[in-house]
Amino acid sequence: MPVSEPVYHVALVGLPSSGKSEVAQHLQDTGGFTHLSNDIVRGRIFPSEKSIFDLTWQDWIYLSAAVQADKHTLLSTGKSVVTDSCPYNDDTRRLTLYTSPFLQERLNVQGRELRRYLVQLDVDPEEILRRNVLRNRDDAESKKYMDWFLHVWNVVDSYEDAYGPVTVSRYQNNTREDQKVLIASLDEQLKISTRS
Repeated sequence: MPVSEPVYHVALVGLPSSGKSEVAQHLQDTGGFTHLSNDIVRGRIFPSEKSIFDLTWQDWIYLSAAVQADKHTLLSTGKSVVTDSCPYNDDTRRLTLYTSPFLQERLNVQGRELRRYLVQLDVDPEEILRRNVLRNRDDAESKKYMDWFLHVWNVVDSYEDAYGPVTVSRYQNNTREDQKVLIASLDEQLKISTRS
């Protein structure tokens, strides 16, 4: 069986307001990726008035399962996915990048290879605070949420699991120029110009 074009899972990780959604939107618009995020799926499965701060522990489990189901369904049908989330340590990143034996087998039958990328967007805390003010995320609850993230965040240095290689990279995303550099680099790695 001839080998088909690879299927990509690009996991964009970073603190809230680090610019993940903008980069994900670029990959969706120019590379044909499907953009999945907790925010997108939360808006679909919970009432619109339910904010991130209103979610119970059970809601978070349901939300995580729904994101995983969407991701696996898309990847298993040969669609590349860009996920945009805030997995703050190796355990939560493992869940974000999880690939089941069923998915691997399904792609093998199609003659496709899954290529996974873990991309951390680094932004200075002062810039994150500035962006949060612009987005009206500067109320007491939002500040408490951000303080928690800053306290528990572990930097991505490497990543490894039983499902094959993951390309790990980190980019500064403080300015528009930083974003242009990181997008150009991702476009090159993912061969966006030849895929679109």
